[in-house]
Amino acid sequence: MTIARIKNNGGIQLKGEIIEYPAELEGGRNLLSTNFEEYDTSGTYGYIELVEEETEMILKVYDRDSSIDMSGIYFGFTGGGYSAGGGVLWSMARGDLLLDEITQSRYRYFSYYPKNEATFNKIFERFYIKIEKGDKATPWTPAPEDLGLEYPDDIHHFSTGFRSNGKVLVREFIEGEDFKFTTDKKMYLNELKEGVDL
Repeated sequence: MTIARIKNNGGIQLKGEIIEYPAELEGGRNLLSTNFEEYDTSGTYGYIELVEEETEMILKVYDRDSSIDMSGIYFGFTGGGYSAGGGVLWSMARGDLLLDEITQSRYRYFSYYPKNEATFNKIFERFYIKIEKGDKATPWTPAPEDLGLEYPDDIHHFSTGFRSNGKVLVREFIEGEDFKFTTDKKMYLNELKEGVDL
């Protein structure tokens, strides 16, 4: 049985070799939950803690459905989570989108108002919102979901293989599984053979 690895240019390498791995291929980096049950609604705002201490983060907002009425809705970063006491940096205020990209390290919480499930659902029906850790040394890069790409789980979860030199030891793919690119930008596995470029 041949075990091979997919290179980021579509080529194949043997098991044990190290290949360059572009950071944008790692999915699942969003700090923000889309599960209402994970939010606290005991204060003025519904909120979720993103990090435990001051950490540089970047928020990106992608419009999904501009027809959804957002009148009176607020969302963005807060310092205290449940109130404005620790400071606020709204991406949307009173239904107006003020900022679709924010980089900051002062506020640890994502908060929204009104603090009910109907508001929460509207926000995520209208927008795809992504919050990642990042700083000036390691700038934000788009994940597959930002680019409209879908990868199988083996490619979606490479994070444990990263090395300090910027390379990653990639997971194995076994000969005989399906692999192909399709016009809808989905990627599937297909017959991986030693030395064959896709």
